[in-house]
Amino acid sequence: MLPQKARGLLLSLFVACAPPPEGPRNDEHRVVVTNSPKGNSGGYLFAMRSPLSSIGVLRADGLSRQETESFGKSLARAIEGCVTREFSRGALIPGATRLEVTIDPAGRIGHIDVTSEPKSAHSGALLCVVSPLHAIGFGVGEARLVLLEALWGATK
Repeated sequence: MLPQKARGLLLSLFVACAPPPEGPRNDEHRVVVTNSPKGNSGGYLFAMRSPLSSIGVLRADGLSRQETESFGKSLARAIEGCVTREFSRGALIPGATRLEVTIDPAGRIGHIDVTSEPKSAHSGALLCVVSPLHAIGFGVGEARLVLLEALWGATK
């Protein structure tokens, strides 16, 4: 059973990721919300739910709406692939994480602050959330900041 903090995150992502009216496509549910920090999206700029993982971008300073959505999709798909692979090996426990990510002007990932629940899921956060971040390309520009939440385990 997930701790209260992780269950709250899970509930927020379920609310934020309700399937679109025309139904889910490829077993993915996606919600894109802009200019709604406290709207019915739970405050997410982008959220996506897959069968074994969910991601929500809370803040994306210096990224356009299109960059935020592209980043969110890329990361969500990478997380889902990793979680699927690691669960099949029995090497992962369900968990949730919150990341604050800085991106330097050259487009490289700088500092990443990681908080995970339960604490025993921290290795899963590093493997399936932090590692894929380094494969995502960001263009040259000013320094940027992204705050996101992710969870893994059965989300359906």
